[in-house]
Amino acid sequence: AVPLQVLLYHKGGQIDSSEEGVLSQLNAMSGLRLDYQMPDGATLGIEPLFFYYKGLNVPDTGSHVQPFSSGKAVYVKCLYQKENLKAMLGYWQADQFIAPKGEFLFQSVSESAPSYHEADRKLITGKIGFVHPIKESIQISFSTAGYYDLVNEDLSYACGLQLVLNESFFI
Repeated sequence: AVPLQVLLYHKGGQIDSSEEGVLSQLNAMSGLRLDYQMPDGATLGIEPLFFYYKGLNVPDTGSHVQPFSSGKAVYVKCLYQKENLKAMLGYWQADQFIAPKGEFLFQSVSESAPSYHEADRKLITGKIGFVHPIKESIQISFSTAGYYDLVNEDLSYACGLQLVLNESFFI
């Protein structure tokens, strides 16, 4: 499979009297996904992805100012899936990368303090998820994710427990 994604983000310019500048950004991603079906039914995969950022219209002043006009990133993921279990181990490396609708841990600009930025981002990522069907229309899932920032030597993590009801549950 060849994943492809393009996002054009635009903010501002709707009110002529506003002093805020207009912001237009382009994000693009492509890569390759290769899967291998193992004899025991498990699937092993590798997915190298390449990302590109370009500030098409970035103002010099105001709240839409961006520290970088272009950037790039690569994300290589190793994947495993067997029955109800999914696992992923990945490596992310970015140089001046901004994605206005992406995950903030991966970006070179802080979500909570936009004036703080790190041009280089290097992360090791891992995720494990387990889904257990309870009934035909109900399932429960558990997932955990870890992100180790190699530059700042910092570990972030999250765990989740979800009860999923599909539409036939309500009929």
